[in-house]
Amino acid sequence: MENGQPKIQFMPKLETACTNRVSDGMVVMTTTDKALDGQKGTVEFLLTSHPLDCPVCDKGGECPLQNLTMAFGPGQSRFIYDEKAHFEKQVPLGDLIWLDRERCIQCARCIRFQDEVAGEAVLGFDERGRNTQIISLSEPGFDSVFSGNTTDICPVGALTTADFRFGARPWELKAQASICTQCPVGCNTTLNTRREAKAGGDIVVKRVMPRQNEEVNEIWLCDKGRFTYHFTESKKRLTRPLVRKEDKLARASWDAATKLAAETFAKSKKDFVVLASGRLAMKTCST
Repeated sequence: MENGQPKIQFMPKLETACTNRVSDGMVVMTTTDKALDGQKGTVEFLLTSHPLDCPVCDKGGECPLQNLTMAFGPGQSRFIYDEKAHFEKQVPLGDLIWLDRERCIQCARCIRFQDEVAGEAVLGFDERGRNTQIISLSEPGFDSVFSGNTTDICPVGALTTADFRFGARPWELKAQASICTQCPVGCNTTLNTRREAKAGGDIVVKRVMPRQNEEVNEIWLCDKGRFTYHFTESKKRLTRPLVRKEDKLARASWDAATKLAAETFAKSKKDFVVLASGRLAMKTCST
């Protein structure tokens, strides 16, 4: 206190928001010349060895680094392009996730997610300085049922899914809200679709993304719900109901099939019980 008023003691250096907890009486200044210069310097530093392959990057169009560069970037780098560090590209961390080491900015989001959220600490840093890289610590590689979430939170497109990489551009996709059917949890999802020539002009699902619902799945989705949508592409998939007539299966309408099922249940000598709840799969069993 000074003359009856609180005197603010600012830190001598810039502080990062992600490492400082909010406390009573704290004063935060984000638009001063010092803060803006720090933002520009940080973005410039992140781009020193970035490959700048936005035209072919899967994250192009939904990349936080692109947005930050447009908002806070210096516009011109002081670093020489030929001095950029080059690493092995398209490294499989596991069967489902690929790593582009040149794009990685070592933010550690994927490492912290696997450790703090998923509870499966299977990723870590290797080497030091400009040689720092993400590696898998598990055998088999990236042994986690929540590995796909790291591609959502990766801010630069360093982590991509094996089934979607180079598959489509984000602005080509249409989003449709849906519910995951792979287990009784009922995670909220978003289906990204587009019409493709190689599918005969049909609309196909390109990827499944989590849709935020704090009461169910928050903003996460397990790998089963994210990657098993490919069953919809199977030629053997039943798209219309079939009924058995004279030991042969024949196509029928939904009304005819459900009517036949109801009549069969009614004629059966056994009693049937349907169990249903918000956390259980729906099952039909005889008593």
